[in-house]
Amino acid sequence: MATKETKRSDGAKDIHARISPIILRHLRRYDFAHLHLPIGRVLDAACGSGYGSAIIGVNRNYVGLDLSESAISFANKNYGPNEYVLSDITNMPFDDGVFDSAVSFETLEHIPEPVLALREFKRVLRPQGILIASAPLLHPDVIHHFRKYCFSEVISMFADAGLHLKSLFLQDNNKFTPIDLAKGLRDDSRGTLILFGVND
Repeated sequence: MATKETKRSDGAKDIHARISPIILRHLRRYDFAHLHLPIGRVLDAACGSGYGSAIIGVNRNYVGLDLSESAISFANKNYGPNEYVLSDITNMPFDDGVFDSAVSFETLEHIPEPVLALREFKRVLRPQGILIASAPLLHPDVIHHFRKYCFSEVISMFADAGLHLKSLFLQDNNKFTPIDLAKGLRDDSRGTLILFGVND
C-alpha cells in the first residue's frame, strides 16, 4: 500500500514517497517476468489497475484480466490501448491455446480454489506456453488470504493442474534466488515463491 505524500523543504509534494516496499516488490516481479517471457501474446491475470502492461507489454500483445470492475475501468483509461477483460480467473473467456505466456502475481492465495485457476492457465496457454506466477509462503494475512501456503502445497497445486515446473525462485525484497528443483525448500520457508510453469 502506498504511503502518504510528504512535503519537501521547498513545500512541493514528493511523489516518490507514494511508492511503498510492497509496490516495489510487485514492480520487480514484472521486471523479472519481462526478462523471461517469450515475445507474443501475454495474459496478465489479476492485472489490477494495469500498470504491469507498461513493463511486460513492451513488444508483446498484452491482455489484462481482473475481477474488479473499477480496476478494469482505470486500466482502460490509463493504460490503453491494451485489451482489458473483466472476468473471474477460474473461468476465463478465452479460447484454448491463445496465449504464448501468462503471469499472475500474488493471486492464488486470494481465491478459494486455486487449482481451477491453474487449470485455466493450462487451457488458455499454447503448447510449451509459459506461466510465471508467484505465491507468498506462510504469509500472516488471514483476512484477505484464504489460507497460508507452505512450499510443498504450492508445488502440489501446480502438479495437480498438469503444469510442468521448469524453475523456481525465491524473492526476498528485490533479490531473486534460484531454487534447486530437486531439493526445493523447507515447509517453514518464508518469502515469495516465483514459479515458472510450462504447458507441456
